[in-house]
Amino acid sequence: MRKNLLYLGLILLVIGVVISGIATVEAGGRTEIVETSIKISPSGVYYSNELTVGSNSSVIVTGNTTTYLIPSQDLNMVNSTNVENYAIHPTTPSGNSILYDGLSGTYYLVAFGQHPPLITYAVLGSNLSQLIVYGLLIIAGAAIAVIGVILAILGAIMRSKFTPVHQF
Repeated sequence: MRKNLLYLGLILLVIGVVISGIATVEAGGRTEIVETSIKISPSGVYYSNELTVGSNSSVIVTGNTTTYLIPSQDLNMVNSTNVENYAIHPTTPSGNSILYDGLSGTYYLVAFGQHPPLITYAVLGSNLSQLIVYGLLIIAGAAIAVIGVILAILGAIMRSKFTPVHQF
């Protein structure tokens, strides 16, 4: 019983580490986090480097000012009065973070103001629901590994049953 518990714990530990490791590598390979360098156009528009977004991807933007996602072909036509006509509408705006989901193509982040804004964005190579699944796999793998460690420790410190020897 003791050895079986020890072996089961070690097997669960290895399985948990493998699941978490693979999910971490897959999730990390699908995310690119970049702090943009901001340029200013002659017309006074602050804009980022060009964002190339793959098929069915998501972009999460955080910043210290209102930021607009503009298709690259429309950048030269944008100003503070008509930006809403060209801007891609976010899937989920919430506070300083904005989510654009299901994108494909090339875009610029555009902002207006007296000072250059600080904008950070993450391009998620797959849709957000896939990243949530990877996150759940990481958590599940870690839980399996912890259970494995507990079982291995119990298997290592348990004593075998003492059976007294009867003397006649």
